[in-house]
Amino acid sequence: MQYRINFFLSLLQATISVVTGLVFIVLVFDKVSSLNEWTKPQLVVFYGAYMTLFGLNRMVSRPNAQAFMGDVHRGSLDFLLLRPVDPQVLASVRRIEIWQGADVIVGLAVVAYGVTDQGVPLRPALVLGFIGAMSVGFVILNGIVWAIAMLAFWFINIWQLLDTFDWLSQTGRWPVGIYPAWLKMILTAVIPIGIAVTMPASVITGHFNVYTAFLSVIVGFSFVGVSRLLWNMGLKRYSGASS
Repeated sequence: MQYRINFFLSLLQATISVVTGLVFIVLVFDKVSSLNEWTKPQLVVFYGAYMTLFGLNRMVSRPNAQAFMGDVHRGSLDFLLLRPVDPQVLASVRRIEIWQGADVIVGLAVVAYGVTDQGVPLRPALVLGFIGAMSVGFVILNGIVWAIAMLAFWFINIWQLLDTFDWLSQTGRWPVGIYPAWLKMILTAVIPIGIAVTMPASVITGHFNVYTAFLSVIVGFSFVGVSRLLWNMGLKRYSGASS
């Protein structure tokens, strides 16, 4: 019963958030016909992709990263390390906050509305490309969250870094091209939120290009590699309950 209440509260919150976001988009396009070559329906798709990706992040990545950080600080990571499966993989998927899936549902609904509004036929190849691009985007965001979480092996008060990432993620609501050069560099080269969101939105709106796709895949694998490297380095200095 509690899960149902949480889900419907999250659904209500997501609906209010998306209505607010869509109203803002409408107000912007009352003044301009396009925003950095993105039309209003395309930007609606972009906003839906943003909501979907960060809904997945709050449903899977964030709760598992927080649980992992708590285990490291309490010295209770041993329970994962003794399991007969890869402990990092297990730490990444052991907890799923289903009620956060409300953002995913609303986000996909917004994507569908934007696609319908722009009048593009939804071919199977386009849907598969969107799913693939969303998967790459999720890998990138998941990698960023876990790279931050791995710092728990070395530092105690890193919870604020996850909060900072949440704050910075608000920039992902808009195409990265509209930002100043310095912020665009941060959102593509340092904390690639812009790449994670732009890729799936580009696939389904016609902004797709091979360079962006290649860069997204490289960035995704890079963050997976970085989080794995930090995991291995951190374990060498970890002292748990069994030490």
